[in-house]
Amino acid sequence: MTRPNPPDLAALGFGAELDEAFRGAHPNPTRQGCPSHDVLVALSRRERPIEDPAYEHLLDCSPCYVEVRDMQRAHLMAMHDRPARRWWIAAAAAAALIVALGAWWFETGRSATPGTAGTPAVMQVTLDLRPYSVTRSPTAPDAPPPLELPRGVVELTLLLPVGSEPGPYDVQVLDAGRRSLAVAQGEATIREFVTTVQIGFDLRSIPPANYELAVRRVGDSWRIYAATLR
Repeated sequence: MTRPNPPDLAALGFGAELDEAFRGAHPNPTRQGCPSHDVLVALSRRERPIEDPAYEHLLDCSPCYVEVRDMQRAHLMAMHDRPARRWWIAAAAAAALIVALGAWWFETGRSATPGTAGTPAVMQVTLDLRPYSVTRSPTAPDAPPPLELPRGVVELTLLLPVGSEPGPYDVQVLDAGRRSLAVAQGEATIREFVTTVQIGFDLRSIPPANYELAVRRVGDSWRIYAATLR
């Protein structure tokens, strides 16, 4: 006997209203602060701890939320012919995402309607990495100060060191243990003879402290810069 196609989680009663709200509340057409595809895959599979700030990003970015939910549904469809118990375990894990996001949504008082006070203001920040082109001791008298980042939703423009090639770049905020707290990608172009990349970060859930900013052209080695979040 052929089993029917698995229904969408919302149809099973797992937070249908919240699911619908998250899908359209925050359009984010420029995909500011969006994590990489690999991070979204990990979120869809609940492979990251629930305190990971990337989960909270889904509250403010409907495209990422939809992408994660579509991944979950595709996974359930792929498990269609597996034993029923395994399918329901996967369905429960996927439903837990909506439950967790719903808890955050109510706790933080976010708006479920686009264009309201729940939409965070975006801060424009430019960081010039060119003084860091030459390797210096961090204790040298002429060493540049740590880069400063504000705690909020940031549209970050990086002026890359001299000799940096245009192309796709990965940027991360790392903690003292070199664990990634925020991830973004952007396409670097040459503007007024300076290789420049613009990305978006949601840093609201990261506490003020000293961190590191990791930057690399895709396929190249990382460059690490001391940074402070205020």
